[in-house]
Amino acid sequence: MSLQIISNSLSEEILTSPIRRREADSLHILSGFASSNAASRHLRSLSEISDNFNLQLTIGMARNGAITQNSHLAFRRLTQEFYCTKFSCNYMPVTSPIHSKIYVWLREQTPVRAWICSANYTQAALYTFRQQEVASSCNPNQALEIVQQAYNSGVSCTSDSAQACVADRVPSIAGNVIQRGDLVLETVSWSLLSDTREDGLRYGINWGHRGTRNRNEAYIPIPSQVYNTSFFPDRPINFTVRTDDGFVFTCVREQDNGKAITTPINNSDIGLWLRRRIGLNSGDLITSDNLQSANVAIVSFSKISEDEYLLEMKGE
Repeated sequence: MSLQIISNSLSEEILTSPIRRREADSLHILSGFASSNAASRHLRSLSEISDNFNLQLTIGMARNGAITQNSHLAFRRLTQEFYCTKFSCNYMPVTSPIHSKIYVWLREQTPVRAWICSANYTQAALYTFRQQEVASSCNPNQALEIVQQAYNSGVSCTSDSAQACVADRVPSIAGNVIQRGDLVLETVSWSLLSDTREDGLRYGINWGHRGTRNRNEAYIPIPSQVYNTSFFPDRPINFTVRTDDGFVFTCVREQDNGKAITTPINNSDIGLWLRRRIGLNSGDLITSDNLQSANVAIVSFSKISEDEYLLEMKGE
């Protein structure tokens, strides 16, 4: 077979083009490092193209911190809640690291195209163009043998034993100071009270209270003094938010100037979580009194990394 080398549009050529052209229906990936944010973004793209797809991921470098606790929890949600029949994710045991990056497309379980490349399965490598990556086509049968052997040797992200593969780098919260080791994290805070107005309608946390929408649909509005900075990633980069009560969201900025933090896979995620946190029923209107009584009127985001954040809810 003739070799093909690409250095531009890797995300289109490697991640979506074969299914868009109906050449394949399943993608098996082995990647030394990978992020749940890349997986979330990729899965949404695939689901917009076709209902008939399967994505299988093996992450090879667990012992080197390839999987953070936030990513682990997000991978579990993708596997168990959002794409339970379309996505599976295994971690290589810490004693058997693999640094390879191989992408194999199959059609009806037969390998049809494969790439070996420099790009890990991350947004930085495949979506943001911040770094130069290159990929070369390779023998799909040989590639599948390597990828499948790794997957079969791995541990499912939904297994209890997967925790042993996770690097827990989640910051601790001590009073109002959020620390990761000796490092005090960059933090921004603002009030949600102006978001409810008097009637609580039409604004972010009550976005679903309009017409026939799902009443739990919601977003977190970002004030201009924050969205005009580089604190959050630009659109359409996905980022992970872990709440102070242990819940994990995959988020993206939307609307004009990226002024809204949304959960693109299920835009009721934030609304459901906030109503449970306050003690309301699903779909109930959230009022200023609700926020103040539950001491959750202030949102405080701390930046763990370029695409991971901690959300702490506070009273005024």
